[in-house]
Amino acid sequence: MHFKSTLLLGSLCASLAFLSCSKEPNDPYGSALPPSGVGSVRLYDEFTNRLPDAGMRVYIENSVPLSEAVTDSNGQFVLNNIPIGTFHLVYEKEGYGTYKSIHTRSAVNTASTIFFDVTPSLGKISSTRITDLQLETRGDSILLHITTDPPGFASSLRYVRLLFSTDSNIDHQHFESFTAPTGIGINPFTKFISMALLRNLGFQSGQTVYIRAYGDSYFTNEYFNYATRESILPNLNADAAPAVSLVIP
Repeated sequence: MHFKSTLLLGSLCASLAFLSCSKEPNDPYGSALPPSGVGSVRLYDEFTNRLPDAGMRVYIENSVPLSEAVTDSNGQFVLNNIPIGTFHLVYEKEGYGTYKSIHTRSAVNTASTIFFDVTPSLGKISSTRITDLQLETRGDSILLHITTDPPGFASSLRYVRLLFSTDSNIDHQHFESFTAPTGIGINPFTKFISMALLRNLGFQSGQTVYIRAYGDSYFTNEYFNYATRESILPNLNADAAPAVSLVIP
């Protein structure tokens, strides 16, 4: 009886030793492959017209080896080796401004497939050029007279965004504040803003504020760069009239 019990105990210890060695203690996947990620996009022109969703390159920024895919006819993609932690998906296609989205995967999520629950609607870079920009003040109101090429019509709007800065070297990549795009259906178009708006954006009395108008798309591909703490406006048309300026009373 003692001999039999010793055999059973030895067999049990050997089994436990095998199990403990067969699974790396620091392996968050339990020896399984890292999960894949499934997502999709919807593509448009610079207006609201749908375009084929195929052919957009999507990849995990700074992944080694690079994890990338190309969207199919349904706009879907599958990425391999989704990392633990926070990472960016980068979306690129010729004619489109680069878009990035941020995602976080916890170490406890060991599912074989992860689904990105946001489907971005991405537009093409704007073809709208700003050929002239004039500023007029009337009391507390600011009138910006904006001329575009091509012109906007009621049946075919052109989209324009205003950028603001205290730096005279303001351009489509260097600015401090901005408005949402405005649909323009007449040329030239007069955009009304107020001194109160500028103050709400953080500008103060006595400051000189420079304003530029840029052509944008309906789907702007806008995102926030958390590393630089800046908003990125990828679909702006860089061909724009010089900035105008005013001093806030």
